[in-house]
Formats: sequence, C-alpha cells, structure tokens
Amino acid sequence: MQLFYFTVFLLCIIACVHNANLPGNVNLYSINRIMVEMGRSISLTYQKDKYKNMSAVMLAQRYRVFETFHKRAALVYPLYMDGKIIGRSRSSYIGQLTLSEVDTGNVALVATLKIVCIDEVTKRSKTLPEDMFKEITVPFFSNLGEIFPPVFAEKEPASSFGSSVEVQPSDTDFQNHTAHSAYMKFALDGIAKAAREGVLSGIKDDVCFYRGHTEATIHMGESFIGDVLTVKVWENQEIPLQIHCSIQKNGERIYYSEICFYPRENNNAKL
Repeated sequence: MQLFYFTVFLLCIIACVHNANLPGNVNLYSINRIMVEMGRSISLTYQKDKYKNMSAVMLAQRYRVFETFHKRAALVYPLYMDGKIIGRSRSSYIGQLTLSEVDTGNVALVATLKIVCIDEVTKRSKTLPEDMFKEITVPFFSNLGEIFPPVFAEKEPASSFGSSVEVQPSDTDFQNHTAHSAYMKFALDGIAKAAREGVLSGIKDDVCFYRGHTEATIHMGESFIGDVLTVKVWENQEIPLQIHCSIQKNGERIYYSEICFYPRENNNAKL
C-alpha cells in the first residue's frame, strides 16, 4: 500500500516504439506492464512484510492515454508517477496512478485500478486492515461504482474472430498466474490476427500502427502455464476503432477488454 500512500517518483519509461516513422506508437501491452506490474509489486512487497496471508488481486482497470504521451514517447521519456487511493469499501479499494511529464507537468496517462483484498488461506475476500489507511484519509463508498463505473463484459457475437494462445512461463507473475499484462498482449495479438484476416473495418493493417486511447478491462478467472486459451475479437459496428476482446479457458470467459484507438496518422508507414 505504500505506493498509493505517498510515493511520487521519477520514472524513465523505456517505451515500446514500433517504427521509426511513427514515433510514439507505444504498445498498450507495454503501458499495462509499466503501470500495473510495477505498482502492484511495490505495494505487495510492503504488504507481505506487514500483513500476513493477504494478497491484493486486481478485478478491473481503466486507462486513459493522452495524445501527449504518444507524441513524445521515446526510448527515454522522463515522467513522474503519482499514486493514491481514491475510494474504498470493506474489502476493496480504487487506486489511481497518474503519469505526468517532468518538464511540462502535462498529464500523459491515468490508470484507475479496482483491487480486492484476498485471504491467501481461505481464498475469499478479506476485510482491509484499518491501519492501512491511518496515514491518509480516503472516501469510503459501499458501492465503488460511484467512482469506478462497472466494466460490463459484452457477449461475443457469432461473427467474432477466434484464435488460440498457449500460456508460456514468461507470461506468469510471482504467484504463477498469467500476468495482467500478458492478457493484454494476447488481446493485441488477437486483434492483429483479425486485422490480417481482413475481418476488422477500423483497423486495416497491423494494430501497432494505431495509438491506444482508452481501455477498460475486467478479470473473471485465472490461467496457468500450459493452458490453451481462446481469444475472441470483434469491433463495435458503430465505432470501428472500438475493439472488444474476450479470452476463454475451457469455454469459460476469464478476461474481457474494450480498447479504443486513435485514428491512424500515417497511412504510408509499413512494417
């Protein structure tokens, strides 16, 4: 929890820039990995030392990536990361991470995360210790939907494009579960395959040429090394640059994301 209490530190992002002709096209997988895995590891390290048998598990997340992030992203892009808790309930809380440019102060990215406290022994939700919040006053909401609108997982249509992926050791976290950022990678790969097959009208070529705008994700299950997952992709018929992705394990959905992209700026660039 230390991260969300008082940490404001300088972060130099090593951005995943795909093509020299398109500076700033940062893969959403890289963004997710930076924001979630770094923040989560710092907070969990603190928790493990103080609170035994307690884990923080992410239920859902929302991202907003501003154009300044894409326009200025480079191999070294100095940013401040500011983290805080903006609301909590009995056993969950909403954390918000903001990246701001060091030189201009402009907000580059905002990530809002819904986290639930889990008892590692019973595997059930666990009441948050009151002393976790003694250093900071945060609003208490019995319904966190007031500050984090629910992410509704749409049912994949019959026309959705399907592909499969096998979870690799490099896709897992320290608990041996598939990492949050790995699911985003699977989703983006599924979108790339769908675009290559010509089934998407909004994305005509590789998805790496399209800059991420917003993303909403909900986690409904878990997977492990060796699991073969089915990735379903479809687009919003009214908003073609809004892509939906559902990931299934043994026919059951374990992940859903809704990703919106900025229009492609450079139609002449090629891989």
